[in-house]
Amino acid sequence: MTSKVAIVEVGQNARQAFEQALRLIGGIDLAVLDGTHATFKSKRIDTNILIVGRDAVAVETAGATIVGMNPEKMPIIQQAVRRALGEGDIKKIKVLGASIQSIKEKLGTLSKASKKKLQPRKRL
Repeated sequence: MTSKVAIVEVGQNARQAFEQALRLIGGIDLAVLDGTHATFKSKRIDTNILIVGRDAVAVETAGATIVGMNPEKMPIIQQAVRRALGEGDIKKIKVLGASIQSIKEKLGTLSKASKKKLQPRKRL
């Protein structure tokens, strides 16, 4: 069976976002990664996403991939895969809702915006 994760943007209503994820995934025994905030290159960024799935390893794999980490090099994910606890290969995970690429692009845009805000002003 293919592991599935749902990536949904939270916006103003977290409950509505979670209900959307439930509709995409189905079921009640779920793993949830709260991605409303992420640390990206040592800066906190408001991403406002939830990652939801029945396979906790797949959920963590999707989250790691979004922030630019390689799940194949993460010992905790690989240990879970060796113990057959879930899927750690992003290519084998079906992503529903927002795409990983669209969230990565959003992260890149937010990261650039936060850098602009943090740049020191030039003295006149």
